[in-house]
Amino acid sequence: MGFNSRILNDVKKLDTVLKERGSNYFFKTHIKGIDSFKGNNDSIEFIEKFINLYNETDTEFHQLDE
Repeated sequence: MGFNSRILNDVKKLDTVLKERGSNYFFKTHIKGIDSFKGNNDSIEFIEKFINLYNETDTEFHQLDE
């Protein structure tokens, strides 16, 4: 088993994927199986907010409440 790292896009691109595809898709393609994230502070904060909201709800969502 390896260590999986992901280089994050900017927040605008991350937000677009979430809005167009939803939280379940975003989790499967951007979060699941990733051990660490690399990117600018805004992108890291976006991912942290996403993970917190994803873990708090069972409902599909398409945006983070700012």
